[in-house]
Amino acid sequence: MVFPICSYIDIHMEEAPLSDLPLFLLFTDCNEITDGVFCLKNVCKTHSCVSCCYHTEMLLLREDIDRIAGLGFDEQFFSISTPDGFIALKNSRMGRCVFHDGTKCTIYENRPKGCKLYPIIFDEDTMLAVRDELCPYRSEFALSHSSKRQLGIVYPQLLREKSQRNGAEKESIA
Repeated sequence: MVFPICSYIDIHMEEAPLSDLPLFLLFTDCNEITDGVFCLKNVCKTHSCVSCCYHTEMLLLREDIDRIAGLGFDEQFFSISTPDGFIALKNSRMGRCVFHDGTKCTIYENRPKGCKLYPIIFDEDTMLAVRDELCPYRSEFALSHSSKRQLGIVYPQLLREKSQRNGAEKESIA
């Protein structure tokens, strides 16, 4: 079984503070928990990288929108329709995601599924899950079976939701 490390740290850190963890866990160079082997490297935090939060084109699922709206944010504040019919996160005038305050993601626990999976993306040309070439630390992320499986659910769901929106728009025009 494979879990993204950031989820493990967020959920278990109070249960297992760094001082209580075996040394091999502290010096492992990976970003996931794989088959019971725990690794504690969060690639983005290690490099203080927020590149993916700038000029984002992150697509949103309806469940992402509902979850974020449930936090009290107006959908108009954080989402925008793309020219090709998807809904994406908005960028602020500063060029970063509207939820990034310059230091951190203000909705990290509730961030969109695409943000959780990034830099693993779906390449429509090859029809494969790949590491995004725009991520400067992409080689440090595992292209795991779990991330491929999750992306295999998210990508078709994005297409279905786009198709449903486009169908509804055509019906309202007619």
